Amino acid sequence: MKQLDEEVPLESTKINKTQLVLGCLFLLAGTIEYLVSRPIGSAYFLAKFPALQSFFHQAPNVYGKLGVVAPEFFHALGFCLISMAFFSTRKAKISICILWFSIDSVFELAQKYGTHLAGYIPKWFESVPILENLTNYFMYGTFDIYDLVAIGLGSLTAFLIGQLLHKEGGSDGREYSGNETIEGRTLAVN
Repeated sequence: MKQLDEEVPLESTKINKTQLVLGCLFLLAGTIEYLVSRPIGSAYFLAKFPALQSFFHQAPNVYGKLGVVAPEFFHALGFCLISMAFFSTRKAKISICILWFSIDSVFELAQKYGTHLAGYIPKWFESVPILENLTNYFMYGTFDIYDLVAIGLGSLTAFLIGQLLHKEGGSDGREYSGNETIEGRTLAVN
């Protein structure tokens, strides 16, 4: 028996709204750390909204000592959950978590070798939104091994949450043995 996998087109796969909303909330939770304890220029997107300056350092530091790694944990957790909301297979969820772990880890490691790497960034990046800040990110970012641990834990936590929420809004987890009808479509399972 084969399990229904990537054979189903994306448009026929339900979006797991719970995972999508949780992912957004976790990204917001990571943003809160920047608002309560980091300098205003430390987050690219927040620095683009000068009106937020009045909110910086106005709330208590809710994460305490874990605040130094909270953004990395919540970034990996949030983006993994948001991405997984569009895919229902276990294989896709594992791939997504590995992908976000890799992306976040590469950027963290780039901070360790930032001075050297900054010299390889093309000048035309300076005229592209988001990429314009890459040199500063590499040059002034701080590498921390605990950030890598937080990224790993965030990715793992996202996978576990994705597995717990598997039935809600995504695949129903049943195995299929032949031609099945889902949402009025006949699917051939090889």
